[in-house]
Amino acid sequence: MDQKMRRLIMIVLALIAVYLLYLLLPGIVVVLKFAFRVVLPFIIGFVIAFILYPLVNYLNKQGIPRKLSVFVVVCFSLFVIAGLFAFIVPILISEIGAIMENIPRYIARIGDILDNASENLDFLPENLRPTPKNIESLILNNLQAFLDYFARILQRTFSYFFVLVISPMLAVYFLLDFDKIENWLREKSSGSAMLKRRLLLIELKDTMQAYFRGVFWIIVILSALAALGFKIVGLDYVLVLGLIVGFTDIIPYIGPYIGGAIVFVGALT
Repeated sequence: MDQKMRRLIMIVLALIAVYLLYLLLPGIVVVLKFAFRVVLPFIIGFVIAFILYPLVNYLNKQGIPRKLSVFVVVCFSLFVIAGLFAFIVPILISEIGAIMENIPRYIARIGDILDNASENLDFLPENLRPTPKNIESLILNNLQAFLDYFARILQRTFSYFFVLVISPMLAVYFLLDFDKIENWLREKSSGSAMLKRRLLLIELKDTMQAYFRGVFWIIVILSALAALGFKIVGLDYVLVLGLIVGFTDIIPYIGPYIGGAIVFVGALT
């Protein structure tokens, strides 16, 4: 068999393989989604355990038994979360309720702002100006798509309820056996080549722990400072706006702009 015929056969086989992969793609996607849902609680549980492990390890080094250390850290975490919810949730509900009551006034205010802006953009065609009529038409044209998207988000949220319930339980098991997992990795990291991988994993662990701690404190500090600043300048809904600033800031590149835009619109209204 000459070289050209061999190449032709390889090309035909490659095309057949691509076509079969295309036919199997829907089934592969379904399997991957199912596998992701199965693995997701373990990933979230491991991340929670990864964040809480330094506290457990510190208590363990102070002579407190491992199980008791895990129990203390879990109870402390639940106490902090419950305290935050008891303090923050009523304020959030109150502020969100006030926002809902004032929506007609905000819409009227935004309409005035858009009217003023469209007057300064009279060089644009009528259908491209940011007038309330054009904005309303744009919203109505895309309303059904938005409602469908929102309904899908709610459906996915409820479908992941099991994940939210099982993940903390898995985190407790990971905390109890974290040292065993590390020891198993050390045993599998014998030899010069594996030693480099072990050092890389140790460095990765330290970096990830520092990253998660940093993200947590960034959210807390930015939310608190933003809420305090908004309170000083006399803005309403300081907690809602502060949390928006804190959480959007962790979004790479565009996060600060999103938070700033939302706060800017809130200040204008």
